[in-house]
Amino acid sequence: MWVESSDEWICLMGSKMQLKFDKYWDECNKLLTVAVILDPRYKMAIVSYAYKGVYDLQADFYILEIREFLSKIFKEYSDKYEKSSGLVDSSRLGSGLGGSSISGEWLGGFQDFVASSNLGEQARKSELDEYLKEGLFPMDNDSEFDILNWWKLNGPKFPILARMAQDILAIPTSSVASESSFSKCRRVITDTRSSLQSESVETLMCVKDWLPDIRDGTGPTDQSEDIAEDDLSYGEWDMEF
Repeated sequence: MWVESSDEWICLMGSKMQLKFDKYWDECNKLLTVAVILDPRYKMAIVSYAYKGVYDLQADFYILEIREFLSKIFKEYSDKYEKSSGLVDSSRLGSGLGGSSISGEWLGGFQDFVASSNLGEQARKSELDEYLKEGLFPMDNDSEFDILNWWKLNGPKFPILARMAQDILAIPTSSVASESSFSKCRRVITDTRSSLQSESVETLMCVKDWLPDIRDGTGPTDQSEDIAEDDLSYGEWDMEF
């Protein structure tokens, strides 16, 4: 690593880079890691590989942290999935079996037994464990691999994980500033704009004030006015210094 270089200048540069890396790495959203785990080509294997390179002897601690975070999200989706999947109420089951209230009470007691014995929890965990223990999907044709289609095909096998993938993999990994999307002058920051001197900015602000008077008819012709508007469109910028 550069921080271990015998060259003093490179060592200093590497140390500064390491500080910057550590700062932003700690702020990294864990959902990004979960998104990678939901890729059947990588799963937890890539987390173990990457974390051992970053954390070295502390890797196991952070790997366990990610695994617990994954299990927590999976449990939340499991609970939500069970509620939305239309589980039949015990009283309705009782009436369907003959209308006896005793049957309904008995089935209700059975549901309480399942909940207290964590049998449902074990079944839910088995889906996550089965996915993680299953072999990695071959990476021979990475360019042709469609992860969303893979989850669509494997949804019946991993219903809860498929719902997780549907939500998490839809999150954009990058975003565009609202100014860049909706401003009339398009990109707010360019090499030209960011290198302007304070005098130039002051001049452009003045031109922005004067331009309405020119549009009233006391200024240049329509054609030259269009050119002036194009050249002086910098006055539309929103700048912070």
